Amino acid sequence: MAEAAPFADGVLDGMPVAVSRRGVAAVLIAGTAAAPGMVAAFGLAWPMANRFSEAGTRVLAAAGPGRALLVGDAAEASTLAGRARIAAVAEAAVVDLSHARVGFVVEGVGARTLLSLGTTIDTRPQALPSGAALMTAIGRVAAVLLARGDARFDILVAASYADHVAEWLRLSLGARV
Repeated sequence: MAEAAPFADGVLDGMPVAVSRRGVAAVLIAGTAAAPGMVAAFGLAWPMANRFSEAGTRVLAAAGPGRALLVGDAAEASTLAGRARIAAVAEAAVVDLSHARVGFVVEGVGARTLLSLGTTIDTRPQALPSGAALMTAIGRVAAVLLARGDARFDILVAASYADHVAEWLRLSLGARV
């Protein structure tokens, strides 16, 4: 996810953290038969379990057995699903989730600390390495968490819960400043 609108920053345990919110293009693809088409159309390899592949601003994240979530910039929302449908084969289902998802970017050396306040997964680097894609909960809301590096994480949540997650991130960041 590129360009996000910053809305909170602070320091957790002496480590800086910045949080941004942004719209995304998101497409669910069900059926591994779509794998060759994703490589050809987007340069994205079908991801292994709990991982993602990326090319430019696009990510293809594992979303369960035989399923992947294609994520791009919000500017692509009107075209990404159509391109994925063309690239996939008849055996694959393609569902546009762009208007149903909102993204957050949490970055900085304190990002793992902030995430650890609201999720039950282990956020240490050895348990959540760069390239990991996990379904979890953030602030008790179902989320897809992408580890984009040691100090950057993308979070995708249902649009109807985005304000709650934004408030949780803001309060959690402020609670330990």
